[in-house]
Amino acid sequence: MAEPEAAPYGTPLSLAHIQATGGLPFLDALVLDDTMHVVSVDGGVESGILRQAAQGLDGVRFVDPTGDLNLLLESYRRRALMLVAASTLLMVPLLAWRYGMKRAVRVMIPAAAAVALTPPLLALAGLGFSFFGAMALVLVLSIGTDYAVFCAEDGQRDPVTLVSVSLAMLTTLLSFGLLAASQAVAVRAFGATMLVGVALAFLLAPSVRARPSEAPGRSADRP
Repeated sequence: MAEPEAAPYGTPLSLAHIQATGGLPFLDALVLDDTMHVVSVDGGVESGILRQAAQGLDGVRFVDPTGDLNLLLESYRRRALMLVAASTLLMVPLLAWRYGMKRAVRVMIPAAAAVALTPPLLALAGLGFSFFGAMALVLVLSIGTDYAVFCAEDGQRDPVTLVSVSLAMLTTLLSFGLLAASQAVAVRAFGATMLVGVALAFLLAPSVRARPSEAPGRSADRP
């Protein structure tokens, strides 16, 4: 196959001539047809600026797979937080049926506090709050509520209960908390959230133990 003739000096290179020379092999993958071309933009230009600049231009479409995925995960993160809020609201009536409203709120405080404090603590450590962290908060809420319920049922202050909750907490941290050491960003975010949130819920759970004047599983405000 004969090599294409060199373009005269000072003449702009055409797409056909560049493809014929084979000097840029990746260019073939960016050309969809004679009228449609893909232009890759590198550099420090924000995608929002490029997206805005492309609007209103005939035949120009801005494609940002990474940005689109980030927007999708941001939407999922909001839905996960809504799931946490909805789960909390659904738990309160069931706990109120068991303990009475005042004590039910007290039982929810450790898990709710763990959910609220975990993102700021991770931010202090330099970890952002992502969709995967929001999903981990759903588990933190449920697991933390379990710890609080076990402590609330322990009206006799039996050490066995605290040992059992401690073993459950250690099992959870070994199962999920160690994921914080992963090199994958998503897995690390999930694991770090579980590590901090479950530890906080465990430390706060004994505060809901029944007072000596309260019968196990009953609140003073319940008839």
